[in-house]
Amino acid sequence: MKFSNPKVNHYYTRLLQEVNLRMGLSVSKPLEAILIMTYRCNARCVHCYSYDMPRMQELTTEEWKNTIDDIYDWLGPIFLSFTGGEALLRKDSIEIAEHAAKRGFWVEFLSNGWVLDQSKVERLFQAGINRLKISLDSTVKEEHDKIRGVKNFFERSYNALKLAAENKHLAHPDIQIYAKSAIMNYNVKHAPEVARVAKEFGIYGVEYQAIEPVYYSDQQDDPLWYKDNPLWINDTEAALKAVGEIRNMKQQGYPIVNSFESLDMMAAYFKDPDAEKHRVHTHNYKKKEVACQDWAKGLQIDPAGNLRMCHWMEPYGNVKDRKLAKQWNARSSCGRCSMPYK
Repeated sequence: MKFSNPKVNHYYTRLLQEVNLRMGLSVSKPLEAILIMTYRCNARCVHCYSYDMPRMQELTTEEWKNTIDDIYDWLGPIFLSFTGGEALLRKDSIEIAEHAAKRGFWVEFLSNGWVLDQSKVERLFQAGINRLKISLDSTVKEEHDKIRGVKNFFERSYNALKLAAENKHLAHPDIQIYAKSAIMNYNVKHAPEVARVAKEFGIYGVEYQAIEPVYYSDQQDDPLWYKDNPLWINDTEAALKAVGEIRNMKQQGYPIVNSFESLDMMAAYFKDPDAEKHRVHTHNYKKKEVACQDWAKGLQIDPAGNLRMCHWMEPYGNVKDRKLAKQWNARSSCGRCSMPYK
């Protein structure tokens, strides 16, 4: 069944996809798209090496806008996540996000906060984005700076989050402002404190993420990446204490975005990194679903326009070659990844 109204057709498709996924079937279209604006980054994070990626010819402003239009024609106004690297290092990233918002997409925008000043916050909010995520890995300056690899990064991230909170009246009425925090050995003891900042600022919440193999590194192909890794929390008791405190704070009403189910899986993961790695690494915390659904619903577009189902996989096409729908339908199943997808 197909409706003439693209939005009605989109939501009907989403309903069918959810039914199919819950039944363990594959689906024919992506549910969301991640748009990697650039690999360039002004941080030197210990858990992400995007800054060290080879430089490439990035899509132009018009090529990104055309790609977004192609996504709309194919899928309707789905969820779009604008990320990097640091997306704001592209001077046109807000313009591109605004184009997506005007087409009716649900737009998420990620930033580490370093260049997020008053002007950029206002421009982002006036662009009509639905969610702004700002990284804040610790309330302790030394810890956050160590994780971000640059001195004085804490002040920039903290102030950016505060600035966003103070200016949310300029944004979409239902704007969601997130603090995003990765839990690792360097910050585990103070991880719960980020939730207190989220409550103090009156933002939508904090989203915690367990440490994973370092993005854009050889660790992503190493099943024993955590062995002798300084980022991994060898003090299991400390990890469980932190996750337990976060869980208790959520019960007390602190604005923590993670579900209780995801926090429980995170605890199991810190006990045994092989136990729930398939769910933690793919960010799928629903026990009733297969661990990885990216073959069925994932769509990532890198700065050069290459198409992937997830960042673990090799490209299967490029936005410049032909319509996205044709490339998606011609893609091969996952070949080298250990994540179970059916």
